Amino acid sequence: MDGGLSWRRGGSGLTLVEFMVAIVVLAILTTISIPSLRAMIQRNRVSAYSSELVGALGLARSEAIKRGMSASVRGPASGSAPLTEGWRIEAPAFASPSTPLIVQTQQGMKNATFCGKPCGGATDAPRSITFNARGNLEKVNGAERNAVNMALIPDDCQSGKEVGRAIRINAVGRIITEPLACP
Repeated sequence: MDGGLSWRRGGSGLTLVEFMVAIVVLAILTTISIPSLRAMIQRNRVSAYSSELVGALGLARSEAIKRGMSASVRGPASGSAPLTEGWRIEAPAFASPSTPLIVQTQQGMKNATFCGKPCGGATDAPRSITFNARGNLEKVNGAERNAVNMALIPDDCQSGKEVGRAIRINAVGRIITEPLACP
């Protein structure tokens, strides 16, 4: 003997019992991590879409200031569809201010709810948001407003999970986003 204890004879591989224990530990770790992985994917998807929407709102605001006339973010079907179905940024053309120029378009987000207030009751999703020549919030869905609160929440959101995004626009056109827990 070489002075050490030898538990095995001849082989340096795993026994069947050791292999089964490793598989059970791996199954337990996978079961624990899957729900948090799902929530992370939802959170990233909603965050990316809300960032794109905030960018579009910022672009519409800057186009309104640059052109000295109102500019809007509207739903895809002449402003009658909610912004989760996509949007287009409309600003007046320099040559013909009465004709809207489509500055940018974006496809919608699937499997998400977009509501007018952070889903606490009113679910009137914004279909159009208009900024005036000074960059201030002018209208939401065609009605004059001095602020708007919106929420973007995945359809399969578990209650209490913080995977949604709240988007707020105040009277001077400042856009604020923050995480939002599912109702």
